[in-house]
Amino acid sequence: MQKSMIIVLAVCLLSVHAFVKRDAPAAAPDNTNYLEDIQKQLGALSKQVGDKLKETFDPEELKKGLNDAVNSIGKALEDLKAKSEAPKKE
Repeated sequence: MQKSMIIVLAVCLLSVHAFVKRDAPAAAPDNTNYLEDIQKQLGALSKQVGDKLKETFDPEELKKGLNDAVNSIGKALEDLKAKSEAPKKE
């Protein structure tokens, strides 16, 4: 009984294997170089990231933003100083 069950399972396994192998997609041609494709994709991605970083951390924009912030802080301090001195004069 056990031997016949093992034979039936082996036959089923072979038929399933043949069925799956038949439906498997065909292998890609050998002339396709996946490493070059991946290298090109990584190169394009690194270029995009580099461009975004250059755009984000543009030295002139950072300098302008920092100068504007310093000027606005200076103006706010001058306004506070003028407000605090105004009551003293009266």
